[in-house]
Amino acid sequence: MAVAQLKQASVGAEGEKAAPAESGFFAAGPLPGCVVREGSVVGANQSWGRLVGCDARELAGRPLAGLVHPPDRPLLEKLGSEPLRVRLDAREGSALPVRLFAAPMQPGLLAVQAVPETACAAPARYEDLLQNISDIVHIHTAADGRIVYINPSFSRLFGFRAEDWLGRCVRDLVAPRFRHLYDDYARKLMEKGHHEGVMCLLDAFGQERYIEYRDVLLENGGEPMVRGIAHEVTERVTRARSLERMLDGITLAMADLVEHRDPYTAGHQKRVAEIAVTIAQQMGYPADRLRPLFIAASLHDIGKISIPTEILAKPASLTRLERQFIEQHPAAGADILRRVPFPWNVAGIILSHHERLDGSGYPRGLKAREIDEESRILAVADVYEAMTTHRPYRPALTTADALRELTQKSDVLYDREIVQVLVNMIETGC
Repeated sequence: MAVAQLKQASVGAEGEKAAPAESGFFAAGPLPGCVVREGSVVGANQSWGRLVGCDARELAGRPLAGLVHPPDRPLLEKLGSEPLRVRLDAREGSALPVRLFAAPMQPGLLAVQAVPETACAAPARYEDLLQNISDIVHIHTAADGRIVYINPSFSRLFGFRAEDWLGRCVRDLVAPRFRHLYDDYARKLMEKGHHEGVMCLLDAFGQERYIEYRDVLLENGGEPMVRGIAHEVTERVTRARSLERMLDGITLAMADLVEHRDPYTAGHQKRVAEIAVTIAQQMGYPADRLRPLFIAASLHDIGKISIPTEILAKPASLTRLERQFIEQHPAAGADILRRVPFPWNVAGIILSHHERLDGSGYPRGLKAREIDEESRILAVADVYEAMTTHRPYRPALTTADALRELTQKSDVLYDREIVQVLVNMIETGC
């Protein structure tokens, strides 16, 4: 149990009236802890008793100095001002190396936590490496994320004094807008025994800094600890986000080219992208699958730049030959975007967005599962937006009529599951 939590322990108005050793709070404490008044122990939890090999209740009333190995007792003068490396007297005359952390609870009372050196100290032969390595090496408790060791790289990178963070929770370092993700990190760490990823922290000046980390859960029969290594990747993350913004700008600029040539569908691609991404989100798509779908939906009609304007803007039904021109736009769009080195199959999504489950679509006449799911999502979003938007050659359908049309043709032209997600979105106002 960390110092910050010990400070919350109820010890009563006079301290001794509510013995911490008897409280459920102290009994459940995962790390050795005690409360001290004027140099004497008011009470200790059972973790402290187990550490030194006695009943914790026997420690009440004893001087704290009496629990410390005699040569180390002078160090207690600095207790509360800095972490102390001392040895505790244990059963059979042994001395256990620990680090003592202390903080005031209320006037006259001090919360003291003992962290065994075996949990936080590196072997001597690695100490020089840990002191000078550029990566951050850290150890924290698995139960509550309290930091028990952190090497000097933390101070060099973040501007904090490392010792000021001993006993504090890792969560407090996380940038506020990302703190809700900490519980998910802790859960996955406990489930898998390890976890890696990127985390956004705040430095001493309030600036967001990104680290890439790999943490491992260690259980050696004692208190479970998490040991990890991390290095800063702020520049990499910033550069990636800058490239994403650039890509978004290029995507929108390319989409505008199509709409300038086909004024009757102005805003169509943007609206289709919004609908398609929302459908995918409702289907549980992670962010790395949403992005290529968004780009493909935003550019799904880019192939129309190869179609004569008089056909695109024709305010009447198309002839068979004109229809054949129109039906080439998915392939033309895919050809254009294949020249762009996207890390995703954007061209493939666009190529198949006019395919239909029964094989009646174009340009390749694919059927059912031959059509990738992103293209099936895009198809439903595209048709729904087109049906509910006015065209010079036909009026817009009502939302109800458009959904009825899609539902009636589910499993024939459109994926039933995707159509149902759209229906639910419209009905619930998502």
